[in-house]
Amino acid sequence: MNDDGVGISIPHNDQPTDAPNEAPAIDEVADNESTTLNINAPDSINQNPEEQLESNIPEEPIQPAQMTNPYSSSNSGRVYKNPFRNRDRNETTSSVDTGNVAPPSFSDTTTTNPLAPQPNRDRKKVIKIAGISVGVIALIAIIFLVIIPLISNIIRDQRLSANNREIRAVFNKYANFVLNGTDSDEEIGEYDPNKIYNINSLYRKDDAKALAAFYKEANEKYAKVKEKVNELYSEDDEYRTRLAAYSAVFSLSYSHAILGDYPEKDFVETFITEGEDIAAQNVKDFYADYQTEDYSSTYIGDAVNYYDTVLDVLKYYSNHGCTGNKILSGACFNQFSEDPTFKRIVSAQNDALERKRTVMMDANNNVCEKLWSIYEQIKE
Repeated sequence: MNDDGVGISIPHNDQPTDAPNEAPAIDEVADNESTTLNINAPDSINQNPEEQLESNIPEEPIQPAQMTNPYSSSNSGRVYKNPFRNRDRNETTSSVDTGNVAPPSFSDTTTTNPLAPQPNRDRKKVIKIAGISVGVIALIAIIFLVIIPLISNIIRDQRLSANNREIRAVFNKYANFVLNGTDSDEEIGEYDPNKIYNINSLYRKDDAKALAAFYKEANEKYAKVKEKVNELYSEDDEYRTRLAAYSAVFSLSYSHAILGDYPEKDFVETFITEGEDIAAQNVKDFYADYQTEDYSSTYIGDAVNYYDTVLDVLKYYSNHGCTGNKILSGACFNQFSEDPTFKRIVSAQNDALERKRTVMMDANNNVCEKLWSIYEQIKE
C-alpha cells in the first residue's frame, strides 16, 4: 500500500501459468458487475489493507445460484459463507456464467446408466415362456385325459376278462341246467323265444314235487354264481345290480316251487273254527316266508288278494246261514250258485286265481329269459 492508499498490488507466488502477471486494481475490480467489494469505508485510511479488505466483506453475502454436478459422486450442493475460503487471496472473483454450462452429453449418461433391455427381446422372451407353458399344459391334459384313462381301461378290461372267466365257469352250469336240464359248462348262446326251455316245460306239467326238486338243485347252482359275483365286484357295480334284479325273480319262483301256495282247505277250516281275522293273518304269515324283497308287485301280493276273494265267498255263506260242514262239502255253493250277487263274488274269486297263476308263470319265464341279462354282461 502506498502513501495515498489508492493503488494496491498484492504480490503472490506460484500462480498458474495462464494467470495475469498482475492483479487488477481495486478500482477496476469495483467496476466489475460481478464483484461488489467496497474498501472506501470511513476511518480506514490508516487501516491494514488486509484487515480493511476483510472488514468490508458483508456478514451475509449474496450466495450465487448453487450449481450441482449430476454426475459427481460428491454432489453435496453446500455453499460456504466466505467466498474466499479455500481460494488464493490474489485470485479475482468473477460471476458464474450459468448460461454457458453445457448440458450432460449422451455419452456421459451411458457411462453411469446402462441401456434398458430392448422391447423386442423382452417380447420374444415372453412369447417363448408362454409357448412352453401352453405345451406343458397340453401335455398334462393329454396325460390325464387320454393316456391315464386309456391305461385304466386296459387294466380294467384285463381285470374284467379274468373276472368274467371265473363267473362263466359257474354261471354256464347253472344256466344250462335251467334251460336244458343238463350239467354242462358250454356257452348258452342267444335267446330263442320260440323254444320251450326246461323250466317252462316243468311248470306246465303242474307236478309240484318235480318242480320243487328242480328248483332245489337250481338254487344250489345259482348260489355259487352269487358268491362269485359278490367276491369279484363291489356293491355299486353293474354286475351286482343285474344280479340283484335276477335274484328277485329267481327267489320268488324258487319259494313258490318249494313252499307252494297256502292250502285253501286250511284257510276255510280256520275261518270256520277261528274266524276271518285269524284266517287272513295266517295267509300273510305264510307268504312272508317267501324269499323275495318285493311283496307289493309280485306273486305274493296277488296270492294274498286271491284269499281275500275266498274270504268274501265264505262271508256270504255265513251271512246267509250256511256254515260248518256244509261249506266244506260244497252244499253252500250249490245252494247259492244261481244267485246274481253270489255269481259276482265267485267271478271275482276266479279272476284273482287266474291272475295269481299268470304272475307265477311270468316269474318262471323271467327266470329263463333274464339269464341273458347276466350272460351279456360276462360273455367275451
